[in-house]
Amino acid sequence: MLSVLSDKSLLQLFRSGSEDAASALYGRYAERLDLIAARGLGGDICSRVGSEDVVQSIFRTFFRRAAAGDYEVPEDSELWNLLVTISLNKIRAIGLHHRRQKRSVSRTVQGMHELAELENGDEAAYQILRMVIDELIESLPESH
Repeated sequence: MLSVLSDKSLLQLFRSGSEDAASALYGRYAERLDLIAARGLGGDICSRVGSEDVVQSIFRTFFRRAAAGDYEVPEDSELWNLLVTISLNKIRAIGLHHRRQKRSVSRTVQGMHELAELENGDEAAYQILRMVIDELIESLPESH
């Protein structure tokens, strides 16, 4: 039933506490955002950060800011453009983070696939934690 509602209606329901509205918004856009994230990250960074992690981060940011009243949806509009903008900013930030000289993807030693597989679970958790920390830092007032 919620799938037929407009983005504006779903956003209003979400703000009133409806987790189903949040799920409907996620279901409406997650797959397309995952494609954008996978393409935007490229093969070198995808080995470190999965597109699913980026999509989760996009929605974390969106729902946090939507709950705070930062976003409004015009009557005949969608959230798609806003979510694409958030995703492109996330992808750019992740790319900058992983291409800095100290942790540059280009400096990764080749032939260490076995080691990477062992650490993969920890690395994914680390990347999610890193995105959350970055989001929190970005949300701090300028005086901090």
